[in-house]
Amino acid sequence: MSACLVYVTVDSRDEAESIASEVLHENLAAGANILGPSISMFNWEGKTETREEYVIVFKTMHSLFPYMEQQISSMHSYKCPCVVAVPITDGNKHYLDWIATETRVKPR
Repeated sequence: MSACLVYVTVDSRDEAESIASEVLHENLAAGANILGPSISMFNWEGKTETREEYVIVFKTMHSLFPYMEQQISSMHSYKCPCVVAVPITDGNKHYLDWIATETRVKPR
């Protein structure tokens, strides 16, 4: 059982809140932080872009990442959304237990 953080960038605060609400409603994450606005700089289609974005950091279990990635990508406004998992290698045991307790795939 391994926990991870899922890092997502989005175009607006409204989009961040909408995605975070749905992911939490589905119990795919135990919690989410919305940070921003921040300035993102990246290469895209041969040009360097600068854009204001918001960041969502989800706390979840690595086994749920495929479901989260699918849910987030289906709601996301970008053609190529940033949805990446970062493993949590250590942490407060009670906090990590909370993540495990609060996350699951709901039966359909």
